[in-house]
Amino acid sequence: MRILILDTYYSEPLGAIYDGNPGLERRPYAEQLRTIYDYGFGRGDSFPATLQKLGHSADQFIINATSVQRRWAEEHGIVVESSEFQQLARRGYQSVRWRLGFRKRLMLDSWEQKVIAAQVEKFAPDVVIFADVLPFSVALLKKLKAKNRLLVGEIGYPIPDHFDLRQYDLILSGAPHFLDHFRKAGLHAELFRLGFDSSILKRLHRAERVLDAVFIGTVGDLHTRRTAMLEELAQRVPISCFGHCADSLPADSPLRAKMQPPLWGYDMYRTLQQARIAINMHIDVAENRAGNIRLYEATGMGTLLLTDWKSNLPELFEVGREVVAYHSVEECAEQISYYLAHEEERAAIAAAGQRRTLTEHTIDCRTRELVGILERYFSRDGQAIQSIRLAG
Repeated sequence: MRILILDTYYSEPLGAIYDGNPGLERRPYAEQLRTIYDYGFGRGDSFPATLQKLGHSADQFIINATSVQRRWAEEHGIVVESSEFQQLARRGYQSVRWRLGFRKRLMLDSWEQKVIAAQVEKFAPDVVIFADVLPFSVALLKKLKAKNRLLVGEIGYPIPDHFDLRQYDLILSGAPHFLDHFRKAGLHAELFRLGFDSSILKRLHRAERVLDAVFIGTVGDLHTRRTAMLEELAQRVPISCFGHCADSLPADSPLRAKMQPPLWGYDMYRTLQQARIAINMHIDVAENRAGNIRLYEATGMGTLLLTDWKSNLPELFEVGREVVAYHSVEECAEQISYYLAHEEERAAIAAAGQRRTLTEHTIDCRTRELVGILERYFSRDGQAIQSIRLAG
């Protein structure tokens, strides 16, 4: 199969990459893209690279990395006329439409749609995977659609009720409880969990575990339950917190003194590597289902994962042997204190968790699962695609 992935990045790591590499926006497309991937954020290019190892033709574009898309257009003779585009070009690096967790502006500009359409046409994929469905209009999806081309949307967050997903032939989600919702709406949907890029371990030197318990993530008024729990923990046990929105905390919040700037890419992985315990708290929309990326990042780095209990957690890890789970803030604090005082037990569980992740929860594993899913829906003569479109 020829598989094209249209990915998106958070604005903060993109900004950090260009801030740390002055003049990068003027470099060739391939150099900019390689610099972004080498930062270690998100999945990087691990999916297309693994797909290629499996014998498929694969490529990926970061559709909201403005400087990269601009350079690709220039190198392929595409003229883009847009006052906003020219402003971005003069300004240098990214003006990205999304902030962490919530999208400020959903749709792509006309010049961005023009470039994406040209990229799809040039690669001529059998399958297009949209890692973020919100930016794409129905009109653009119809333009990208072809008789024998499978359009696949990946969704791990709630979307507006009125948002039209009918142009997608298949929806993938790592959130099990989202699948029923999509299927009830008449969409084809399959479980596709997140995974750990094991190649990261080869790129980092071993580090001493000099941090006790760490939390990496967003706090503040958009995550009230999580914030309240962290405030309670901060008064009970030694924790270090790295993340967003600390300025939205009340002045007297005990968490304010604990908060440090957010971590991205390899900085985040190094911090996990240096921690004895990684605290994980799913956001409210996860409901009673585990599935966020921190499950696999923490265990993949060999850190003891202390995560909130979810009904499907035993499907992913053996609780008590590979990870530790809590049901309340009191239990979480007790677990932190216990495992900080019992190093051998902590290390044994952390090592078992890492083995499980490296065996079952890597990007390599997920890519093979992805290929299996796509093969059930795709056929070169278009019959499978046409049948699911008729059924929809």
